[in-house]
Amino acid sequence: LLELTPELNLEGRDFTFAEGDATKGNARKVSGSYYSPDSLVKLLLDTTLDPVLDAAEARNPNDPVSEILKLSIIDPACGSGHFLLGAARRAAGRIARHRMPGAISQEVFQHALREVVTSCIYGSDRNPMAVELCKVALWIEALEPGKPLSFLDARIKCGDSLIGVFDYEMLKSGIPNEAYTAMSGDDKTIAKGFERLNKEERDGNAASGFIKTLAAPAEIIDGARKIAAMPEDVLSEVKAKARAFARYEASNQWQRLKLACDMYVATFFTPKIGEEPTARTLVDMPVPTTGAMWEAVSGNIRSDVLLDNATRVSEENSALHWPLAFPAVMARGGFDAVVGNPPWEVSQLSETEFFAARDEKIAALPGDKRKRAIAKLETENPALWNDFQMAKRGFEANNTFIRASKRFEKTAVMKLNTYSLFAEHFSKLARRPAQTG
Repeated sequence: LLELTPELNLEGRDFTFAEGDATKGNARKVSGSYYSPDSLVKLLLDTTLDPVLDAAEARNPNDPVSEILKLSIIDPACGSGHFLLGAARRAAGRIARHRMPGAISQEVFQHALREVVTSCIYGSDRNPMAVELCKVALWIEALEPGKPLSFLDARIKCGDSLIGVFDYEMLKSGIPNEAYTAMSGDDKTIAKGFERLNKEERDGNAASGFIKTLAAPAEIIDGARKIAAMPEDVLSEVKAKARAFARYEASNQWQRLKLACDMYVATFFTPKIGEEPTARTLVDMPVPTTGAMWEAVSGNIRSDVLLDNATRVSEENSALHWPLAFPAVMARGGFDAVVGNPPWEVSQLSETEFFAARDEKIAALPGDKRKRAIAKLETENPALWNDFQMAKRGFEANNTFIRASKRFEKTAVMKLNTYSLFAEHFSKLARRPAQTG
């Protein structure tokens, strides 16, 4: 399902799936639809989750079930939920054995499985289809007769785990100068102007005491905990939980922090073009600066242009802001277990892959000839040239964010590969003592 590309036929009011040339471009890689064999899932759960379950049971021998249900387990590149399903089954099996020694009935196991999915399971993925498939898989697996489907919107999130604000220290430190590096299609003078203004704001009088003491807001954390504690045993309770969650994310404090986080990300990905920035014109420009980001935290917004651009660019790049996505868990130091099989991809644009679905002739050319053909597109096919430049800039911005955000100080070296970045990310997500796998 993840690698299928639907094509809509408006006249016939139906759809088909693309075939032949339309599917070129490494669809499985682009969609992130990788498959993890059951043997790998079992091995990682044996070495990662079992020790966490053992420790939970040991903490309270008189009530091990309550300790297990306090655990938080995440797959930050969950796909359709292969690892999360395995983890949920394993935790539910432990609970069921405590409640019913000997032969466990299906009813007891299903009840435990629903409890685990409702209380312990978290996930994220940048592919919207994968997120929906993951929810459906968890719903089907944890279905308990007489009970409604669990509310999973607060636990299974759509977003790129590697792009976004990881903690509030990133906001306190301000936007790094590297965010204004001139990339493909940028005007170097404009980029330099924004860098200068940003440095003045970050290091000068704009560095207010409020920002220097910024911490995880209690109302954000407490709100997330209250929503998690709401019952969902009947349909009306699930609906009430969904409404409470919508109000929570629409709250003033949450929206302020979300905008500030979006601004941080948007700075890297917004093209630096147009008018040279000055203090007079900065208010009308889409490129965020540290001062504007800090003002957003305190509820001041310089302009709708800045707000709209930050929100759009952040969404286009699937940014996931961890202290807002999972506030209560991050506030307590992270997750008890981090599992998964994240993608292994070199973070650079492949010309062959890009042109495979756009211009077969260019894609088939050898290196130097391909580059000459691409250069000619600027005059012969400006639209395709612009698409290529934007795709190229996207990778440049992504890599600059990875290197400059300080989120990946151990692995953001040499040629970037997502497997090593995820390894460091897994480690940072894990609460100590905790397990990653």
